[in-house]
Amino acid sequence: MLIRISSTLRSISMIVLLLVFLYVYANLPEMVGVNTNESGHPTGKFSRNSFFYGGLFIFSLVNGLLLILIRLYKKTRLLEDKYNQTLITWLNGLSGFINLFFMMSVIFVSAFNSLEKINLNSFGIILNITGGILLIWLLGFFYVRLQKGK
Repeated sequence: MLIRISSTLRSISMIVLLLVFLYVYANLPEMVGVNTNESGHPTGKFSRNSFFYGGLFIFSLVNGLLLILIRLYKKTRLLEDKYNQTLITWLNGLSGFINLFFMMSVIFVSAFNSLEKINLNSFGIILNITGGILLIWLLGFFYVRLQKGK
C-alpha cells in the first residue's frame, strides 16, 4: 500500500514539476541570468531555450534513472520482504523530493530574472529548506539499510 502511495506522489511531483517548468519558461526573458557580480547585475547568462532544454534534459535524466532503478528492483526482488518494500518506498520518496528541489530551483531562477523587485532572501531560505529536507531523506537511507538486518 505504501508503495502505491509513494509511487502516486512521485508521479504527481513529476507532473507538477513539468507544469511549473513550462510556466516559468513562458515568463523568462530571452537571456536568463544565473549568476551576479558584486553590484547585483547578472553575469552568467543562457538563452531561454538553452535553459529550458538543458533543464528538461537534467530532469528527465534524473527521473528516468530513478524510475529504471525502481522498476529493476521491483522485478529482481520479492516484494513480500519488508526491506524491499521500504527501499522501493524510499526510492519513490527520493524522486519526489528531488522533483520538489528542482521545482524550487526553477522558481528561484524565475524570481531572479523577474522584472519586478522581488526579495530573493525568502526564496533562498525556501531553497535551503528544500535542500535540507532532501538531505534528511538521503540520510534516511541508513535507516532503510538497518531494516535489512531485522
